[in-house]
Amino acid sequence: MICCELVDNASDIIQSIAPDGSFLYVNNTWLSTLGYVRHEVHSLKFFDVIHPDDRDHCSEVFQNLMQGEKIEPTEVKFLAKDGRTILLEGNVTCHIQESQPISTFGVFRDISDRKEQETRLKKDAEKIKHFAYAVAHDLKNPAIALHGITRLLHNRYGTMFDDKGKKYCSQVLQSSQLLSELVEKLNVFIETKEFTIDKEPVHLNNIFRILHEEFHEKLTERHITLQIPDRFPIITGDCLSLLRIFRNLIDNSLKYGGPTMDRIEISFGDSETHHILLCRDNGCGIRTDNHQKLFEYFERNTTNKSISGAGLGLAIVKELVEQHGGKVLLESVPGKGTTFTITIAKQL
Repeated sequence: MICCELVDNASDIIQSIAPDGSFLYVNNTWLSTLGYVRHEVHSLKFFDVIHPDDRDHCSEVFQNLMQGEKIEPTEVKFLAKDGRTILLEGNVTCHIQESQPISTFGVFRDISDRKEQETRLKKDAEKIKHFAYAVAHDLKNPAIALHGITRLLHNRYGTMFDDKGKKYCSQVLQSSQLLSELVEKLNVFIETKEFTIDKEPVHLNNIFRILHEEFHEKLTERHITLQIPDRFPIITGDCLSLLRIFRNLIDNSLKYGGPTMDRIEISFGDSETHHILLCRDNGCGIRTDNHQKLFEYFERNTTNKSISGAGLGLAIVKELVEQHGGKVLLESVPGKGTTFTITIAKQL
């Protein structure tokens, strides 16, 4: 008796269906949610309260239940008596006796409000994203112009300033460069969220040849060797994305490796499902408590706080790698170096 009252008055929508689709039982919440009175239920079939969009799917699920299959939690649209669509989420089981289906038992929860809130949040997120893109895009030209003018001022007229003027000019030049880099990385990061990767054959040798030339001056100045295998395989992926991934990783090593670092090494491996690429340095390493945060937006390695940066490089790496069906793993020992392991899915 107590059990029946609990089911009758439960806040969830509860129903039991016979193999012919007729209702054996519905609780009070079922009645109040769909707008029926109890005597009306006897003339209904289960598919009378299923939205037309979901009838084929529900028919398939119902047949599977009748055959004794276990069904995963599912979402389904019900039709109320007044024509309203009600989105439900729940579980359904089937009572089998002597190999024959006797009845189904379903427990559902109304998630219409939750879905509406999720839709609203997605729309708000889209608005914020487009606003951020517009701001970053509009800042790009002024930031580049400011940095260019400041560099020109510093190079042409720097010798005319006294020591204090030279100091101020250098500070403005450094700040304008940081602003320009930040705006550029914001644009790149937003682009990684927007575009779909091109699945094409990528010659990794070409990518690392480009990067070796790009970083040649910095590597030479600091007497750092960039070790790259003579041969890489051709993999499927997005060429520009892979270039950005390893540009950011090499740049990260150069920024945070410290003065004793003299080697950055790129290596390649394979698993059954993924290509594996490693970027390893013998620099000062990264503290363990910093590892996970480094892949979040605007988070930076705190090993050397004097180094400028936007804190977006590794967030961009993570986003691009995930678009390639892979993961980024970080291993680092303070004082011994850092290894970033990148996996790229073979089947994209």
